[in-house]
Amino acid sequence: MIRFQTAKKKLATLWFIASGIIFILMILLSFDKLKNDLSDAWGWLFPNILPTLTLILTIFFTDMQQANPQNEKMVDKFYFKLSFYLSLFYLIVLLSTILSAGLGFDIMESMENSNFYLGPIQGIIGASLGLFFFKTQEQSLEE
Repeated sequence: MIRFQTAKKKLATLWFIASGIIFILMILLSFDKLKNDLSDAWGWLFPNILPTLTLILTIFFTDMQQANPQNEKMVDKFYFKLSFYLSLFYLIVLLSTILSAGLGFDIMESMENSNFYLGPIQGIIGASLGLFFFKTQEQSLEE
């Protein structure tokens, strides 16, 4: 078992740092490789990162309002590691799609083609995060 707060912070850190890097990279590419396709490029990015970022923030806000100082939530390490490493894999694939422009590939074509594999991976991640958030257990600090 791992403290839910600790696991949740690690997942949030992964998602927000990786998303920040991807966001900055997209801004830089917007001045050159994407300048003719800005709407399509940003329209591709946001559905790939915002649902998960929104879920993570919602859980943080919900937990802040329901804090019980005498109970600590715990979660099985397996559910945390499953969510963390699937997220890491997804974010690497997402970043690789964007970086393919540096390898001579047409970035918009890479983005369009990536929807075939990013969608299913994102669905699996959503399910693993749901399992991670659902499988928390409260344990009394007095035990």
